Amino acid sequence: MVVMEKRKIKRKRLINFLAVHDKNTYQPIGRMVNGSIAGIMISFDEPVKENTVFKFKLSLPKAIDNKNSVTIEVKSVWCHIDKETDFYNAGFQLINVSLANKNIIESMLRDHAYYY
Repeated sequence: MVVMEKRKIKRKRLINFLAVHDKNTYQPIGRMVNGSIAGIMISFDEPVKENTVFKFKLSLPKAIDNKNSVTIEVKSVWCHIDKETDFYNAGFQLINVSLANKNIIESMLRDHAYYY
């Protein structure tokens, strides 16, 4: 079976996964695995409900524009279990991204990720 790629912007895999926290509770919830300025993939211990809006705080690998983290709003698009790791991978569309946060995400991906 061939799966058609729907992404318009190719994602980059992070050199080191980034810690992801719930913006409201500050609880760790997962690890960002790859991303682009349009979307990200996060690995979780539990499944994520699709078509749901979340606010996450990403810990940056190093300070960018004097910030150690960035808060993003995302909408879940898909979620499935990774049979090799037993973690749930979920894809998210970035929504309502400010210009400042967009620049931070672009800088982080440029310096700490690669195309695969």
